[in-house]
Amino acid sequence: MRDEPFNLLLENLLRDVESLSASGRPTDAPSSADGTFHLHITEDRMSVFVDLFPSFGEGLPLDPLAVKEALVKEGVYSFLEGELTEAVERCESTKEPLRHLLAAQGIPPREPVEGRLEILFSLEREITKTGEKSEDTLDRIDHKERSPILSVAPGQLLAILHPSLPGEAGRDIFGQTVLAADPTPVTLDAGPGVLCENGTHFISETWGQPLLDGKTLSVRPVLDVDGDVDYRTGNIRFEGSISIAGGVREGFFVQAGFDIDVQGVVEGASIRAGRDIHIRGGLVGGKALVEAGGSLRVRFIEGGTIRADGSVLVDSHVLHGTVLSRDTVRVKGRKGILAGSILALKRIEAEAAGSPLSSQTRLAVGEDFRLRRRIEELDREITLRETTLLHISRTIEELKERFTSGRVVLPPEKLEQFRAILQQFSLLQKDLSALRDERGATLARLVREAQGGVVAIRRVVHAGTTISIQNRQLTLIEGERFVSFSLDGDSWLIVRGPYA
Repeated sequence: MRDEPFNLLLENLLRDVESLSASGRPTDAPSSADGTFHLHITEDRMSVFVDLFPSFGEGLPLDPLAVKEALVKEGVYSFLEGELTEAVERCESTKEPLRHLLAAQGIPPREPVEGRLEILFSLEREITKTGEKSEDTLDRIDHKERSPILSVAPGQLLAILHPSLPGEAGRDIFGQTVLAADPTPVTLDAGPGVLCENGTHFISETWGQPLLDGKTLSVRPVLDVDGDVDYRTGNIRFEGSISIAGGVREGFFVQAGFDIDVQGVVEGASIRAGRDIHIRGGLVGGKALVEAGGSLRVRFIEGGTIRADGSVLVDSHVLHGTVLSRDTVRVKGRKGILAGSILALKRIEAEAAGSPLSSQTRLAVGEDFRLRRRIEELDREITLRETTLLHISRTIEELKERFTSGRVVLPPEKLEQFRAILQQFSLLQKDLSALRDERGATLARLVREAQGGVVAIRRVVHAGTTISIQNRQLTLIEGERFVSFSLDGDSWLIVRGPYA
């Protein structure tokens, strides 16, 4: 404490030196000094800090009232009165200067809560980018299933707009209002295919691809593929319609809930649509499979299988492959049906059929291929259950014989198992009866819906071509021209007539 007078003298000397910067007059070092203070108001007018200097020698002690009066003179709205009094008393008692003490504090404004948009579907084009993968993991990836295509369903929640919350004004040390900053506006508009509920929830109204374009969220019912379906796109499953600017490469799969339009060639690939399919470049490859819930139009067919619930229109020709339609099949091109198997419920029409090269060509009408396939499935299921029931029946009869002869006495737990087997046997019998009933009803429907059917060839049908109408078959021994084939209702024989 021996150095305290010197320190106080130094502090007061520094204050006197600062005051001399204006007058330029030297003074002698004082032997005493009054207690004093300096106020510092921050630029943002939210705080006042004070430096306190104690008295020395015979100087007047620092008065807390003087500090408070200075604050009032500056226009300070409210200050920390108790803290100031305590600080002044401590400064005088310890004879130590106190610097940068908080004397007054305004109320800062409360910042607003910024609004935000929560997107509930992926905006990334490459959905497989979920982190680094080891080489072993990459070896197991089916790259055909790495499609970046996203599809949403009706009623699916796509986005939530969390609105902003305004801030709250504050007050500076002079009692003036300090306004809070305005939140950054966040908006989202509902485009086509999107319903907005309560201004915050955005819901898909249809099957399709969600698109966020700037501030507009929409669902496009048609997916545009700007090239081939290959390893770049992966297999595609989309609940709307699909438009493919290129073709579909071998081994890939495309499925749409509605329509599919392919500008290029389908090469040994599989495509399936809930409604119509248009393949402008043709179908090639024995492994190709095309299934349409509606009609199908294709430029040409060279291999593969086509199944359509509606009509099939081929612009050029058919060379091998299988075409099944629950309506009509028409081949417009001059080459016609060179080879392959064609089945239609109502009518097959072509410029030509068969080939001089004796390629196998079969044209069948008057049968619903889906009903026929269901009957075949039922036959397999019935055979399996009959075999199972026969095996169980033999086991039951053998056990019954042993029970009645007294050779076997089952303990209670085994007797319970035997009863369960009998119950299961009864259920299988009922199941078999139901399958037989379904087969009978399906067969009756197959016969009822068969409309006789017509095969009409405008130019020439070559020898070796087989005509089948409701399971009646005719294989041509020699070629014929401008002819149609139908089933005679009286004789149930295939008869010829002029092309019509």
